[in-house]
Amino acid sequence: MFSPTSRLPVLYVFGKQPIELVHCLELFDQFFGQDKNQPLLIMYDVVYSYCINDFILKLRNERNFTNIIQSFVKTEFNFSNNLKDSNNPGRYYVLPENTSIENCTIFYIGCENLTLTNIIMTYNKCKVYSYNPEIRIGRQETIQVNRALMKRYYMVQKAKDANIIGIVVGTLGVASYLTIISHLKKLIIRAGKKPYTFVMGKLNVAKMANFMEIECFVLVACPENSLIDSKEFYRPIVTPFELEVALNPSKQWLGEYITDFQLLLTYIRSNTEEFGKSVLSEDDDDEPHFSLVTGKYKQGRKFAIKNISENISDSIKDLTLRNQNTSVSTLLNSAAGEYLKSRTFRGLEQQIERTEVQFAEEGRSGIAKGYTDEEDY
Repeated sequence: MFSPTSRLPVLYVFGKQPIELVHCLELFDQFFGQDKNQPLLIMYDVVYSYCINDFILKLRNERNFTNIIQSFVKTEFNFSNNLKDSNNPGRYYVLPENTSIENCTIFYIGCENLTLTNIIMTYNKCKVYSYNPEIRIGRQETIQVNRALMKRYYMVQKAKDANIIGIVVGTLGVASYLTIISHLKKLIIRAGKKPYTFVMGKLNVAKMANFMEIECFVLVACPENSLIDSKEFYRPIVTPFELEVALNPSKQWLGEYITDFQLLLTYIRSNTEEFGKSVLSEDDDDEPHFSLVTGKYKQGRKFAIKNISENISDSIKDLTLRNQNTSVSTLLNSAAGEYLKSRTFRGLEQQIERTEVQFAEEGRSGIAKGYTDEEDY
Protein backbone atom coordinates (compact mmCIF):
# COMPACT_ATOMS: atom_id res chain seq x y z
CA MET A 1 0.00 0.00 0.00
CA PHE A 2 1.36 3.44 -1.03
CA SER A 3 4.43 1.78 -2.49
CA PRO A 4 5.72 3.79 -5.48
CA THR A 5 5.19 2.05 -8.79
CA SER A 6 7.88 1.79 -11.44
CA ARG A 7 5.77 2.17 -14.59
CA LEU A 8 2.02 2.37 -14.04
CA PRO A 9 0.35 5.62 -12.88
CA VAL A 10 -1.69 5.15 -9.71
CA LEU A 11 -4.68 7.12 -8.44
CA TYR A 12 -5.25 6.82 -4.68
CA VAL A 13 -8.92 6.86 -3.63
CA PHE A 14 -9.38 6.74 0.15
CA GLY A 15 -12.58 5.62 1.81
CA LYS A 16 -14.32 7.52 4.58
CA GLN A 17 -15.17 5.55 7.70
CA PRO A 18 -17.23 7.24 10.44
CA ILE A 19 -15.50 8.38 13.61
CA GLU A 20 -16.77 10.15 16.71
CA LEU A 21 -14.18 12.90 17.11
CA VAL A 22 -15.55 14.10 20.47
CA HIS A 23 -14.99 10.69 22.06
CA CYS A 24 -11.55 10.38 20.44
CA LEU A 25 -10.57 13.82 21.80
CA GLU A 26 -11.70 12.83 25.30
CA LEU A 27 -9.59 9.66 25.26
CA PHE A 28 -6.64 11.61 23.87
CA ASP A 29 -6.97 14.05 26.77
CA GLN A 30 -7.06 11.15 29.25
CA PHE A 31 -3.85 9.67 27.80
CA PHE A 32 -1.78 12.84 27.47
CA GLY A 33 -3.59 15.59 29.38
CA GLN A 34 -1.07 15.64 32.23
CA ASP A 35 1.74 16.85 29.96
CA LYS A 36 0.46 18.84 26.99
CA ASN A 37 3.95 19.91 25.93
CA GLN A 38 5.29 16.44 25.10
CA PRO A 39 5.89 15.67 21.38
CA LEU A 40 2.93 13.66 20.05
CA LEU A 41 2.97 12.20 16.54
CA ILE A 42 -0.49 11.61 15.06
CA MET A 43 -0.74 8.68 12.61
CA TYR A 44 -3.87 7.13 11.15
CA ASP A 45 -5.48 4.69 8.78
CA VAL A 46 -6.14 6.32 5.42
CA VAL A 47 -9.92 5.90 5.79
CA TYR A 48 -9.76 8.59 8.50
CA SER A 49 -7.50 10.99 6.61
CA TYR A 50 -10.47 13.20 5.71
CA CYS A 51 -10.96 14.33 9.34
CA ILE A 52 -7.35 14.53 10.59
CA ASN A 53 -6.95 18.25 9.90
CA ASP A 54 -10.05 18.98 11.96
CA PHE A 55 -8.78 16.65 14.71
CA ILE A 56 -5.39 18.43 14.84
CA LEU A 57 -6.99 21.89 14.98
CA LYS A 58 -9.21 20.87 17.88
CA LEU A 59 -6.19 19.46 19.78
CA ARG A 60 -4.26 22.69 19.34
CA ASN A 61 -7.01 25.27 19.75
CA GLU A 62 -9.55 23.64 22.10
CA ARG A 63 -7.39 21.20 24.08
CA ASN A 64 -4.24 23.39 24.18
CA PHE A 65 -1.73 20.72 23.10
CA THR A 66 1.36 22.64 22.00
CA ASN A 67 3.58 19.98 20.43
CA ILE A 68 1.38 18.05 18.00
CA ILE A 69 3.20 16.57 14.98
CA GLN A 70 0.97 15.71 12.06
CA SER A 71 1.79 12.93 9.62
CA PHE A 72 0.74 13.12 5.99
CA VAL A 73 -0.05 10.58 3.30
CA LYS A 74 2.25 10.55 0.29
CA THR A 75 0.88 10.62 -3.23
CA GLU A 76 4.22 11.39 -4.89
CA PHE A 77 7.44 9.63 -3.95
CA ASN A 78 10.97 10.98 -3.78
CA PHE A 79 12.99 8.79 -1.45
CA SER A 80 15.98 10.68 -0.14
CA ASN A 81 18.85 9.56 2.05
CA ASN A 82 17.17 11.19 5.04
CA LEU A 83 15.29 8.39 6.77
CA LYS A 84 14.10 10.83 9.40
CA ASP A 85 11.40 12.29 7.16
CA SER A 86 10.38 9.14 5.33
CA ASN A 87 10.41 6.29 7.81
CA ASN A 88 7.10 4.76 6.83
CA PRO A 89 5.80 3.79 3.39
CA GLY A 90 3.42 6.38 1.94
CA ARG A 91 3.59 8.52 5.07
CA TYR A 92 5.86 11.35 6.12
CA TYR A 93 6.24 13.85 8.94
CA VAL A 94 8.53 16.73 9.78
CA LEU A 95 9.99 16.76 13.27
CA PRO A 96 10.70 20.07 15.06
CA GLU A 97 14.31 21.04 15.65
CA ASN A 98 16.11 19.24 18.47
CA THR A 99 13.39 16.56 18.52
CA SER A 100 14.16 12.92 17.72
CA ILE A 101 11.60 10.28 16.88
CA GLU A 102 12.64 8.26 19.96
CA ASN A 103 11.34 11.09 22.17
CA CYS A 104 7.92 11.12 20.50
CA THR A 105 4.78 9.28 21.52
CA ILE A 106 2.66 7.97 18.65
CA PHE A 107 -1.13 8.14 18.65
CA TYR A 108 -2.70 5.97 15.95
CA ILE A 109 -6.31 6.25 14.78
CA GLY A 110 -7.62 3.07 13.19
CA CYS A 111 -8.51 -0.54 13.86
CA GLU A 112 -5.99 -3.27 14.63
CA ASN A 113 -4.53 -4.13 11.23
CA LEU A 114 -1.25 -4.51 9.32
CA THR A 115 -0.75 -0.74 9.28
CA LEU A 116 -0.70 -0.62 13.08
CA THR A 117 1.59 -3.65 13.27
CA ASN A 118 3.97 -2.04 10.80
CA ILE A 119 4.05 1.18 12.84
CA ILE A 120 4.69 -0.71 16.08
CA MET A 121 7.57 -2.67 14.55
CA THR A 122 9.13 0.32 12.78
CA TYR A 123 8.90 2.65 15.78
CA ASN A 124 9.62 0.07 18.44
CA LYS A 125 11.49 2.61 20.59
CA CYS A 126 8.40 4.84 20.87
CA LYS A 127 5.35 4.50 23.03
CA VAL A 128 2.37 3.73 20.81
CA TYR A 129 -1.26 4.42 21.72
CA SER A 130 -4.18 3.50 19.47
CA TYR A 131 -7.83 4.40 19.17
CA ASN A 132 -10.23 2.09 17.36
CA PRO A 133 -13.18 4.15 16.07
CA GLU A 134 -15.24 1.03 15.29
CA ILE A 135 -15.38 -0.20 18.89
CA ARG A 136 -14.53 3.20 20.50
CA ILE A 137 -11.65 1.81 22.60
CA GLY A 138 -8.18 3.28 23.14
CA ARG A 139 -5.17 1.44 24.55
CA GLN A 140 -1.38 1.37 24.83
CA GLU A 141 0.35 -1.20 22.61
CA THR A 142 3.58 -1.80 24.57
CA ILE A 143 3.18 -5.42 25.71
CA GLN A 144 2.58 -6.72 22.19
CA VAL A 145 5.68 -4.92 20.89
CA ASN A 146 8.18 -6.94 22.90
CA ARG A 147 6.60 -10.25 21.91
CA ALA A 148 6.52 -9.26 18.27
CA LEU A 149 10.17 -8.19 18.26
CA MET A 150 11.31 -11.37 19.97
CA LYS A 151 9.37 -13.44 17.46
CA ARG A 152 10.94 -11.58 14.53
CA TYR A 153 14.40 -11.99 16.07
CA TYR A 154 13.76 -15.73 16.24
CA MET A 155 12.95 -15.65 12.51
CA VAL A 156 16.29 -13.92 11.87
CA GLN A 157 18.10 -16.78 13.61
CA LYS A 158 16.20 -19.35 11.52
CA ALA A 159 17.23 -17.50 8.36
CA LYS A 160 20.84 -17.50 9.51
CA ASP A 161 20.78 -21.28 9.94
CA ALA A 162 19.15 -21.93 6.55
CA ASN A 163 21.30 -23.18 3.64
CA ILE A 164 18.64 -22.96 0.88
CA ILE A 165 16.63 -19.73 0.73
CA GLY A 166 13.66 -18.95 -1.50
CA ILE A 167 13.06 -15.38 -2.68
CA VAL A 168 9.28 -14.98 -2.98
CA VAL A 169 8.26 -12.10 -5.25
CA GLY A 170 4.89 -10.84 -4.07
CA THR A 171 4.82 -7.75 -6.29
CA LEU A 172 5.61 -6.98 -9.91
CA GLY A 173 4.69 -3.31 -9.96
CA VAL A 174 6.47 -1.70 -7.02
CA ALA A 175 9.48 0.37 -8.00
CA SER A 176 12.95 -1.10 -7.37
CA TYR A 177 11.67 -4.62 -6.77
CA LEU A 178 14.15 -5.97 -9.32
CA THR A 179 16.97 -4.12 -7.55
CA ILE A 180 16.16 -5.65 -4.15
CA ILE A 181 15.84 -9.13 -5.69
CA SER A 182 19.28 -8.77 -7.29
CA HIS A 183 20.74 -7.60 -3.99
CA LEU A 184 19.17 -10.50 -2.07
CA LYS A 185 20.55 -13.01 -4.57
CA LYS A 186 24.07 -11.61 -4.21
CA LEU A 187 23.73 -11.53 -0.43
CA ILE A 188 22.63 -15.18 -0.30
CA ILE A 189 25.31 -16.42 -2.75
CA ARG A 190 28.14 -14.58 -1.00
CA ALA A 191 27.03 -16.15 2.27
CA GLY A 192 27.61 -19.55 0.62
CA LYS A 193 23.91 -20.37 0.45
CA LYS A 194 21.62 -21.29 -2.43
CA PRO A 195 18.86 -18.93 -3.68
CA TYR A 196 15.72 -19.82 -5.63
CA THR A 197 13.20 -17.28 -6.93
CA PHE A 198 9.42 -17.73 -6.89
CA VAL A 199 6.66 -15.44 -8.14
CA MET A 200 3.42 -15.76 -6.14
CA GLY A 201 0.37 -13.55 -6.26
CA LYS A 202 -0.77 -14.52 -2.78
CA LEU A 203 0.95 -16.71 -0.22
CA ASN A 204 -0.79 -19.69 1.33
CA VAL A 205 0.29 -22.79 3.21
CA ALA A 206 -0.46 -25.20 0.35
CA LYS A 207 1.66 -23.28 -2.17
CA MET A 208 4.66 -22.96 0.13
CA ALA A 209 4.50 -26.63 1.13
CA ASN A 210 5.31 -27.65 -2.45
CA PHE A 211 8.94 -26.60 -1.95
CA MET A 212 10.11 -28.58 1.05
CA GLU A 213 13.75 -28.28 0.02
CA ILE A 214 13.58 -24.56 0.82
CA GLU A 215 14.58 -23.96 4.43
CA CYS A 216 13.58 -20.29 4.64
CA PHE A 217 11.68 -17.79 2.48
CA VAL A 218 12.23 -14.05 2.11
CA LEU A 219 9.19 -12.08 0.91
CA VAL A 220 9.55 -9.10 -1.42
CA ALA A 221 6.28 -7.19 -1.17
CA CYS A 222 4.83 -3.87 -0.10
CA PRO A 223 5.74 -2.93 3.50
CA GLU A 224 2.33 -3.48 5.07
CA ASN A 225 2.15 -7.03 3.66
CA SER A 226 5.73 -8.09 4.43
CA LEU A 227 5.26 -9.12 8.06
CA ILE A 228 3.92 -12.66 7.72
CA ASP A 229 3.01 -14.68 10.80
CA SER A 230 4.49 -17.93 9.52
CA LYS A 231 3.44 -20.19 12.39
CA GLU A 232 1.06 -22.03 10.04
CA PHE A 233 3.68 -22.38 7.32
CA TYR A 234 6.19 -25.21 7.21
CA ARG A 235 9.10 -22.80 6.73
CA PRO A 236 9.83 -19.37 8.22
CA ILE A 237 9.11 -16.28 6.09
CA VAL A 238 11.30 -13.23 6.73
CA THR A 239 11.56 -9.71 5.33
CA PRO A 240 14.51 -8.40 3.26
CA PHE A 241 15.69 -6.40 6.29
CA GLU A 242 15.70 -9.52 8.47
CA LEU A 243 17.67 -11.44 5.86
CA GLU A 244 20.16 -8.57 5.69
CA VAL A 245 20.63 -8.82 9.46
CA ALA A 246 20.97 -12.60 9.29
CA LEU A 247 23.52 -12.86 6.44
CA ASN A 248 25.47 -9.60 6.59
CA PRO A 249 28.13 -9.84 9.34
CA SER A 250 28.63 -6.07 9.32
CA LYS A 251 24.94 -5.46 10.02
CA GLN A 252 23.82 -5.61 13.65
CA TRP A 253 20.27 -5.31 14.88
CA LEU A 254 20.26 -2.35 17.27
CA GLY A 255 16.49 -2.10 17.60
CA GLU A 256 15.61 -0.29 14.39
CA TYR A 257 13.27 -2.04 11.99
CA ILE A 258 12.74 -1.42 8.27
CA THR A 259 9.78 -3.02 6.51
CA ASP A 260 10.03 -0.95 3.31
CA PHE A 261 12.68 -2.41 0.99
CA GLN A 262 12.96 1.01 -0.71
CA LEU A 263 14.30 2.42 2.54
CA LEU A 264 16.45 -0.66 3.02
CA LEU A 265 18.15 -0.02 -0.33
CA THR A 266 18.69 3.62 0.68
CA TYR A 267 20.14 2.50 4.01
CA ILE A 268 22.46 -0.02 2.34
CA ARG A 269 23.73 2.52 -0.19
CA SER A 270 24.37 5.13 2.50
CA ASN A 271 26.19 2.71 4.82
CA THR A 272 28.22 0.70 2.30
CA GLU A 273 31.27 2.06 0.52
CA GLU A 274 30.60 0.01 -2.59
CA PHE A 275 26.97 -1.02 -2.94
CA GLY A 276 26.63 -4.58 -4.18
CA LYS A 277 30.17 -5.63 -3.24
CA SER A 278 30.83 -8.57 -1.01
CA VAL A 279 30.88 -7.94 2.74
CA LEU A 280 32.23 -11.39 3.53
CA SER A 281 35.88 -12.23 3.79
CA GLU A 282 37.36 -15.55 2.75
CA ASP A 283 38.10 -16.37 6.36
CA ASP A 284 34.47 -15.85 7.41
CA ASP A 285 33.22 -18.07 4.57
CA ASP A 286 34.24 -21.35 6.21
CA GLU A 287 33.78 -20.44 9.86
CA PRO A 288 30.89 -22.12 11.70
CA HIS A 289 28.44 -19.91 13.59
CA PHE A 290 26.67 -20.45 16.88
CA SER A 291 22.99 -21.15 16.35
CA LEU A 292 20.69 -19.60 18.95
CA VAL A 293 17.94 -21.95 17.76
CA THR A 294 19.75 -25.26 18.37
CA GLY A 295 22.30 -24.03 20.92
CA LYS A 296 25.14 -25.61 18.92
CA TYR A 297 27.74 -24.53 16.40
CA LYS A 298 26.45 -24.95 12.87
CA GLN A 299 28.66 -25.48 9.82
CA GLY A 300 26.70 -24.19 6.85
CA ARG A 301 26.77 -26.07 3.58
CA LYS A 302 28.39 -23.98 0.83
CA PHE A 303 26.59 -23.90 -2.50
CA ALA A 304 28.51 -20.99 -4.02
CA ILE A 305 30.58 -21.88 -7.10
CA LYS A 306 34.32 -21.70 -6.48
CA ASN A 307 37.20 -20.98 -8.88
CA ILE A 308 35.06 -19.05 -11.29
CA SER A 309 34.85 -15.34 -12.03
CA GLU A 310 31.94 -13.38 -10.57
CA ASN A 311 30.60 -12.31 -13.96
CA ILE A 312 30.37 -15.90 -15.12
CA SER A 313 28.95 -17.17 -11.85
CA ASP A 314 26.14 -14.60 -12.01
CA SER A 315 25.01 -15.89 -15.39
CA ILE A 316 25.60 -19.62 -14.93
CA LYS A 317 22.60 -21.83 -14.21
CA ASP A 318 22.25 -25.12 -12.41
CA LEU A 319 23.85 -27.80 -14.59
CA THR A 320 22.63 -31.35 -15.04
CA LEU A 321 24.70 -34.11 -16.64
CA ARG A 322 22.75 -36.96 -18.19
CA ASN A 323 23.86 -40.38 -19.39
CA GLN A 324 22.73 -42.18 -22.53
CA ASN A 325 19.53 -43.34 -20.85
CA THR A 326 18.62 -39.70 -20.14
CA SER A 327 18.57 -40.36 -16.41
CA VAL A 328 20.17 -37.82 -14.12
CA SER A 329 23.68 -38.93 -13.22
CA THR A 330 25.28 -35.83 -11.69
CA LEU A 331 23.80 -32.62 -10.33
CA LEU A 332 26.09 -29.61 -10.24
CA ASN A 333 25.28 -26.95 -7.63
CA SER A 334 21.57 -27.80 -7.68
CA ALA A 335 20.16 -28.02 -4.19
CA ALA A 336 16.66 -28.74 -5.46
CA GLY A 337 17.97 -31.44 -7.80
CA GLU A 338 19.89 -33.17 -5.02
CA TYR A 339 16.83 -33.02 -2.79
CA LEU A 340 14.71 -34.56 -5.56
CA LYS A 341 17.31 -37.28 -6.08
CA SER A 342 17.20 -38.29 -2.41
CA ARG A 343 13.43 -38.03 -2.01
CA THR A 344 11.40 -41.24 -2.04
CA PHE A 345 8.39 -39.89 -3.92
CA ARG A 346 9.27 -37.96 -7.09
CA GLY A 347 5.88 -37.72 -8.75
CA LEU A 348 4.77 -39.51 -11.89
CA GLU A 349 7.75 -41.15 -13.58
CA GLN A 350 7.98 -42.97 -16.87
CA GLN A 351 9.14 -46.57 -16.50
CA ILE A 352 10.15 -47.11 -20.13
CA GLU A 353 11.04 -50.76 -20.93
CA ARG A 354 10.59 -51.61 -17.26
CA THR A 355 6.78 -51.89 -17.14
CA GLU A 356 5.11 -54.97 -18.58
CA VAL A 357 2.65 -54.23 -21.37
CA GLN A 358 -0.93 -55.09 -20.47
CA PHE A 359 -3.90 -55.70 -22.77
CA ALA A 360 -6.61 -53.06 -22.57
CA GLU A 361 -9.76 -54.18 -20.76
CA GLU A 362 -13.25 -52.77 -20.86
CA GLY A 363 -13.98 -50.79 -17.73
CA ARG A 364 -17.19 -50.13 -15.83
CA SER A 365 -19.96 -48.10 -17.42
CA GLY A 366 -22.76 -46.06 -15.97
CA ILE A 367 -22.75 -43.61 -13.08
CA ALA A 368 -21.57 -43.90 -9.51
CA LYS A 369 -25.15 -44.19 -8.28
CA GLY A 370 -25.49 -47.45 -10.07
CA TYR A 371 -23.10 -49.06 -12.57
CA THR A 372 -24.49 -51.37 -15.25
CA ASP A 373 -22.85 -54.45 -13.74
CA GLU A 374 -24.33 -53.83 -10.28
CA GLU A 375 -27.56 -55.42 -9.09
CA ASP A 376 -30.52 -53.31 -8.10
CA TYR A 377 -31.41 -53.54 -4.44
